[in-house]
Amino acid sequence: MPKIIGLLLIFFFYNQTLAQDQGSDFLQGAWKLHQLKDDKVHQEFILNFKYSDTFHRYFGNSSVYGSITTLDHINFDEKAKTLSFSSHIRKGEVFNLKIVNEKFQGTFIRDNQEFKLTGSKIAETNSNAVLAYGKYQRTTIPENIDELYAETGNTNSEIVILYVQGGPFDKLQYTQQFDDWKSDLHIVYVKQAQMINPSILPPENKLTYEDALKENLVSVEILKRLITHFKKQNKKVLVYGESYGAWIIQKYIAEFGNEADAVSISAGRLNKDLKILQATKLNQKVYDITYKNGKRIYTEMDFTYSKPNAYMLSSINSEIFTETLKDRDLSKLVVYQYGKKDGTVGHLDDNEIAFLQSKNVEIEVCKKCYHRQMLSAKIANKAIEKMIKLVK
Repeated sequence: MPKIIGLLLIFFFYNQTLAQDQGSDFLQGAWKLHQLKDDKVHQEFILNFKYSDTFHRYFGNSSVYGSITTLDHINFDEKAKTLSFSSHIRKGEVFNLKIVNEKFQGTFIRDNQEFKLTGSKIAETNSNAVLAYGKYQRTTIPENIDELYAETGNTNSEIVILYVQGGPFDKLQYTQQFDDWKSDLHIVYVKQAQMINPSILPPENKLTYEDALKENLVSVEILKRLITHFKKQNKKVLVYGESYGAWIIQKYIAEFGNEADAVSISAGRLNKDLKILQATKLNQKVYDITYKNGKRIYTEMDFTYSKPNAYMLSSINSEIFTETLKDRDLSKLVVYQYGKKDGTVGHLDDNEIAFLQSKNVEIEVCKKCYHRQMLSAKIANKAIEKMIKLVK
């Protein structure tokens, strides 16, 4: 009798493993999902799945607008061909999918709103390194300078603008901020370390805080090389950065001085709010800042940063730039823009404003602007006009 029970158990586990293996062959790979709104594509997701023979379950991630997040509670029913999972960083985001004729159909729930989803497999292998667990490797900057940027606009223009975007994302964000300048300016999108090294942002790859410090310096070095590259072409070099990109620019000037002909910064800080800095570094928490009667009010958001993102942000935000820039020439820093209602990084405080004034840097405040509004073409155009005026 015990032998029969043993054989039955072996048979049961064999079939379970076989079913999982069959599932892994089918689900594993990269899928593209379209979120529909009013029967039109509203947003796209790239999903990556990998089956672990060790843990007998799936691991996965989602990439939206270049931002990678880990998927939690992945449940795949091979027999029913149904799949459900939730987002790693945003509470309340749930995907429920059914596979029909080898295509996904289903729903996506966010903030109690339900959206239709449709999609299909686009590759038998994963489209990024998120699922190469524990394999973070330090970035090596490519020797070919062309691999460090993307370009658009008038490449024959004598003026080039280097755009250092916010993030950190694993891909360049091609915004419409510079559409008004495509015929007049050579527009260059500057890559950052995590864009040329896909092993940085995946949470499973266990990037440390010290690793993040070094990777941010790689992004600074990339910016430096591109400024030098275009200066050698006898171009007037403008540098414009926002949010996370603002800190990359500030770190560049602190480390190397400034070789660019004009620089402008938007939605950054010289000295990051200590409460936010510690919350980001230690607990990956995200706070929104509001102001009442001159006092800051902190509201904890219902999502958190992934640990690599938290380290990439906090490691460069931790620098006190009013100290590290005090002996630097900021005469080419044309304007520092900030939003009075910026709840993401907070607005400049009296100490930061006094420092910029002591360096004769123009400060431009948008009294009604939140963080997102500071990343607009309207704000960028003002800075670009000022920079062009300086170099002409």
